[in-house]
Amino acid sequence: MKKIILLFGSLLVFAGCRDFWERIVHTRYGIFARNDTMEELYVYGAYPNCNTLLPASQPVLERLAPAENLMSSPYLHILCESYDWSDALASTDTVRLFFFESKIVSENEWSVISRDNLVLQRYDLTKDDLNRLNWRIAYPPTEDMMDVCMWPPYNELKQR
Repeated sequence: MKKIILLFGSLLVFAGCRDFWERIVHTRYGIFARNDTMEELYVYGAYPNCNTLLPASQPVLERLAPAENLMSSPYLHILCESYDWSDALASTDTVRLFFFESKIVSENEWSVISRDNLVLQRYDLTKDDLNRLNWRIAYPPTEDMMDVCMWPPYNELKQR
């Protein structure tokens, strides 16, 4: 009985330790995103064999609440997969993240969004980018992300 209590207590301690959980489990199997705007966003992650175009049929979009509305970590776990991203991404492979305004998604058919490319921001992230950013990205892009391939480019965003 003592072993069961000790095991249960240990699990609670590790479950409560966000840093441990993220490093051991989540960082290997997903990407974290933070929304630093006041509005809800949606994000779509494309990998493997993705191109710069949006798919013809609507993909699964993940809701990204504003960071200030979240009780714990401002980062949300997105693009969860069953494989280890570190192994899946060769140096030439890219994960593309497409961010959309909530209003655009709710008021338009996917065919319009895709045809008119109604993307708020697109990031093209390599394994090196993700490692450098500790598998955590933000919208709008932070200064740490200025070297990430994105559309619109980082320097154009800063001029707005």
